[in-house]
Amino acid sequence: MNFFIGNFNKLTGSNHSLLKLMIPLGISYITFQQISYIVDIYRDKEAFENSFVNYALYAIFFPKIIAGPITKYSLIKEDIKKREYNDELFKEGIYRFSLGLSKKVLISNTLALVSNKIFAIDPQLLGFNISFLGMITYTLQIYFDFSGYTDMAIGIAKMFSINLPENFDKPYKAKGFIDFWRRWHITLSSFLRDYIYIPLGGNRVSKKRLVFNTFILFLISGFWHGANFTFIVWGIYHGFFVIIEKLGAKKIHKVLPGFVSEVITFILVAVGWVFFRADSLRYALKYLRNLLTPAKIVPLSTLDIGTYSKFWFVFILSLIMVFTPKLKENKILSMISKPFSIIILIYSIAVITTGSFMPFIYLNF
Repeated sequence: MNFFIGNFNKLTGSNHSLLKLMIPLGISYITFQQISYIVDIYRDKEAFENSFVNYALYAIFFPKIIAGPITKYSLIKEDIKKREYNDELFKEGIYRFSLGLSKKVLISNTLALVSNKIFAIDPQLLGFNISFLGMITYTLQIYFDFSGYTDMAIGIAKMFSINLPENFDKPYKAKGFIDFWRRWHITLSSFLRDYIYIPLGGNRVSKKRLVFNTFILFLISGFWHGANFTFIVWGIYHGFFVIIEKLGAKKIHKVLPGFVSEVITFILVAVGWVFFRADSLRYALKYLRNLLTPAKIVPLSTLDIGTYSKFWFVFILSLIMVFTPKLKENKILSMISKPFSIIILIYSIAVITTGSFMPFIYLNF
């Protein structure tokens, strides 16, 4: 989108803010969903929806319109047709929405205050320790930001008795990049797999073709996030690790202890996020150079990056949360979590009213 806006401005000399108003809200996610709908109809004539109202509700259902999750019509078809109020789903929706809002407001926004300051500084002034801190902080920030939005979307949908698909499954507990993409932005991964990767031949091809198919898949994934070279390099970076795992390196994760494999994957994924966060490829490369020189240490007190006690509390808490296994549902947990969700909902709203505006990261894509 930014690519087309930039070139439109160069050609016309116009203000891009006017063009932004002309571009429909959530155009990328709407487009992906319409592609899946049309292709599914081509593959299966029964996938066609006769009711325009039901189709329109699917296409522009407001919780998912801006940043997903990307939803196949077949997954929510029955919910849309019924549209019956469900008391249990409504309560579950409030809990899920509260959880998502707290992820964004209480965790992601706190982490953003530090990561934004670090990535605004010339990399030559950072050193290894601050660069590493900025990388990890942004890695946590983007997860709690995006998963928070998804939780809110799923929660609102449940209040309307519509079950949207899950989009995250503890991605930072992944053992390898293939496993990571089974857990991160699951609906995007599923879309790219079903409508690009499998039509290209998927895994049932020669090794050369397998490399080509995977490369194209992640090149498109990077380009979808933006035309900036940083996003394209980010996509190729992930594609490289997925390819070498498919060619045999995946066995390494089976040999390593589980937690060691998770930490290695987490660090490598975090390195990739540097390209995603940086404003330019040149900045990203300078930033990564610091990570290769561990001897270069800059005292935190030298730079005002906002590492106060509140930040460290949230930073450590977020690390614990991403590496903690999923808790199994039980009656005691349910009795505690539901009332607690109301408390954090009220507190999150209070923080919003007194804090500064911080948009969701994925609203840009």
